[in-house]
Amino acid sequence: MRDAVAGTALLAPGALQPFTFTTVRVNGWEAVLQPPHCRALPPMHFPCTALPMGKHRLMQDPFYAQILFAIERRIQLADVAAAKHGLACTDSIVRSALVQAANTAKGRPPAPVPATAPAKERLPAELTAAILLARADLQIVEPAADGSTVVKPLPTGQWVDSLQAVRESCAIRGDGKPGSRAYLDYLREFMAKAVKS
Repeated sequence: MRDAVAGTALLAPGALQPFTFTTVRVNGWEAVLQPPHCRALPPMHFPCTALPMGKHRLMQDPFYAQILFAIERRIQLADVAAAKHGLACTDSIVRSALVQAANTAKGRPPAPVPATAPAKERLPAELTAAILLARADLQIVEPAADGSTVVKPLPTGQWVDSLQAVRESCAIRGDGKPGSRAYLDYLREFMAKAVKS
């Protein structure tokens, strides 16, 4: 049984984004994904899906769509911040940062980049750090038997799957040319439309 629930997700401090959420109840159980900045707002319900699907199909799943949006929003904000400092992200840097974020989630973080390194060399690590903030924005809130709720971090498997799905999206929308920003340009337009809707 699916119920649409209107809600507001706060994906970055100070930036409210409107969404419509879907609740899926299976045998009396439901999963709730709630950004931690929104504790004062009504719970936001997402379906908990255990159905096997290819990473490229995750965007069609309402549960994963919200995670992917949070990741891509962080990428887009980091790209804007880099541009303000005269730096240019590329699709290649984004793909690298997504791989590093997934490896970090699996317990294999990249070697630290010295603070004295040129800003251009620090850019991939800074983008990775920005992407990792998206996971902190999202939590699973499950109802407990006593009527209370249990708050858990987004499971590593779902986080890594989401990072891989964004990486696939970057590969699909990019043109593969050195220095290309095709995916980032797409993302800028996509986010501009999302904010207006």
